[in-house]
Amino acid sequence: MSLFENIYVIRNKNAYYYLGANLLSMIGDWVYFVVVTAVLYKTGGLSSVALLSVIRQIPFILLVPVAGVIIDYYSRRKLVFISAIVSALSMLGLCFILWFNISNVWVIFLCVLVNALAGTISRPIQMAVMPKLVDTKSLLSLNTLSNVSGTVALIVGPMLASLFLAIHHNSVAFLFNLMVVLVLLSVMLLLPRSIYEINADSEFEISSMFSFKRVLRVLKDWKAVFVDFIHNDVMLTVLMFLLVNHIVVGAIWVLIPEMTRVTSVGSVGIGYMNTAVGVGSVVGALLGGWFGRKSLKVSTITGVIGMGLSVFLLSVTNSLFMIYVSFALIGLFANISDGPMWTILQNNTDDSNAGRVYSSIDSFTVL
Repeated sequence: MSLFENIYVIRNKNAYYYLGANLLSMIGDWVYFVVVTAVLYKTGGLSSVALLSVIRQIPFILLVPVAGVIIDYYSRRKLVFISAIVSALSMLGLCFILWFNISNVWVIFLCVLVNALAGTISRPIQMAVMPKLVDTKSLLSLNTLSNVSGTVALIVGPMLASLFLAIHHNSVAFLFNLMVVLVLLSVMLLLPRSIYEINADSEFEISSMFSFKRVLRVLKDWKAVFVDFIHNDVMLTVLMFLLVNHIVVGAIWVLIPEMTRVTSVGSVGIGYMNTAVGVGSVVGALLGGWFGRKSLKVSTITGVIGMGLSVFLLSVTNSLFMIYVSFALIGLFANISDGPMWTILQNNTDDSNAGRVYSSIDSFTVL
């Protein structure tokens, strides 16, 4: 299935609003990440950059039970609003840090942590909302287009961030992301209220979470969802594949600078190798949509095996051309399987448990 066929399959205009806002959001995320990395490197050196990744993952690892339960028991529409406002405030905080020349890296880390906290809520909600935007047959197409958006953002976002860095207007980058967050919020709130609906009997106010009986009930419900998850062979297998996928892709971002040193292509090679991954990712996302229409399982397995072979090729080749090819193939196979894997997970996840399931998956894949 081609990109245009994927577009044609989706007939819900709300899905296109979501995809457009999501593309803009991911571009903003990359702009934010690249610029905050540059600011931290200038302020605190390489150790601060290394600590950035740790701090960004802390909320996903530690707050999964809380985030997942809140998403499943509290109004998701209200949570979208709250998480967006929190994220916007973190961007505004980073702007103030630059405007007033505050050189304390821990203040920057505080803003990063606040933004990450918002992400623990917003991403699982987006994953829970997607199946409600289209019918079951169109869900793979929606995931395919979402993956394509992600890879386009991977190319456009860092380029835009480089522009902000080149003109020495770092605060503009954070203001840009603040505007992006508000646009995403507007679109998400304009979507039909029905897509945010959950079991009415399970909704409660946040303040009631802290009663002893409520905590016991939440823990019991979480245990039940977790037990069901690990006893579902399909879900568990896909989760393992996702873990492999994220481990390999994460390792690639670390490996690329080293490969530029080994091949003596200089720092410009970082851009070229990342571009190779990006191009492969776009092609892979489209192929994943095409293969997935025939068999989600075959597409998933093909991606995982192909990625392993691509990594092996990278490890044995000495040719610069083949190194670029290997990076492109890694991006390709990673995305052949990504869309189908998320589609399988969404098809096997009950909406009343969606927050806990997607939060748990986020936690596992960032470890």
